[in-house]
Amino acid sequence: MVVHSLTGQIAPYFEFYEFMEDRLLMGVPDYVPSEIVEGQTTFTLTRFGELSGGILNVSKVKTGIVTLSRLSWESDEMVMHILTGEAVEPRKWEEAGWEPPAPQLPGLEVIIDTPVEDFAQKVLGQHYILSYGNHIKELSDFCKLMDIRVI
Repeated sequence: MVVHSLTGQIAPYFEFYEFMEDRLLMGVPDYVPSEIVEGQTTFTLTRFGELSGGILNVSKVKTGIVTLSRLSWESDEMVMHILTGEAVEPRKWEEAGWEPPAPQLPGLEVIIDTPVEDFAQKVLGQHYILSYGNHIKELSDFCKLMDIRVI
C-alpha cells in the first residue's frame, strides 16, 4: 500500500530465487498484474507437485530501472530496506516442483546498484515489492515522516 500510494503503481511482489555474483534472480510463481506484463498476458496449463492441473501465468514482465523495497519489524523498530537496479530479461530458469517441462515463470534478473554481498547481509525476507523507476527519495521521505529506519 505504501509503494502504491507513493508511486501510483500497482507495486507487485517478487521473490528471490538466486543471488548471483552481480545480480539477483527474482520471479513470481503465481499472480502477475497485467500492468507489469510486457506485451500480451500469456498462460499455460501445468501442474505443481501432487496438485491437480491448473492455469499458470507465464507472461514476460517489463524491464528497466526498478526500486525494490521491503518493510519489516526488526527488534523494537520498523525498518525499510530500499535499493535500486536495472531489471533485465532473465536467462532460462525454473522453479523445482513443476511438471516437466517446467514453465518459464515471470521473472527478472536485477543488476542492483550495490554489491550483492552487501545486499545479502541486509535482506529482510524472500519477498520484496517492485516498482518501476527510482523511488528511493519518495520512500526515504515517507520513512523519515513515519520514523522508520532505512537500511
